[in-house]
Amino acid sequence: PNLIQNVSCISSDYTVLFQCSTSDYVSDACGKNDAVSVTCYTTHVWDNPFNGTIRLMNGEYVNEGRLEVYCNGEWGTVCTNTFVGEAATAACKQLGYQDYVSSTLSLPGNEDQKIWLNALSCGAGTSCLTACQQCPVS
Repeated sequence: PNLIQNVSCISSDYTVLFQCSTSDYVSDACGKNDAVSVTCYTTHVWDNPFNGTIRLMNGEYVNEGRLEVYCNGEWGTVCTNTFVGEAATAACKQLGYQDYVSSTLSLPGNEDQKIWLNALSCGAGTSCLTACQQCPVS
């Protein structure tokens, strides 16, 4: 059976498929030969980011590091105030990981970087930080 169908992404600001609207109707109208294939641009999103794009920087491994968010044309950081498990889970899911292991204060931001997100309010099951707080208007 199909899990989602009739996907409609109306904004170029969307960062994950779950931000797009879909039909809740599950159907057997598609066969196994109807599966979607996607070819992405060779440029990573970090080379041409948009508001709400996140990345991990200066970690020892690719799945860890200082959490940065792109807002209003520049990269900035996320404040630790109220950054709890739900926000960490949302960040990891947005980056394509299943969940988070830990969130720490061990990697300070660059003094020139703005703190774009603060006092995040994420609900259980949130899969994108922009669902917790939007980039501030510049």
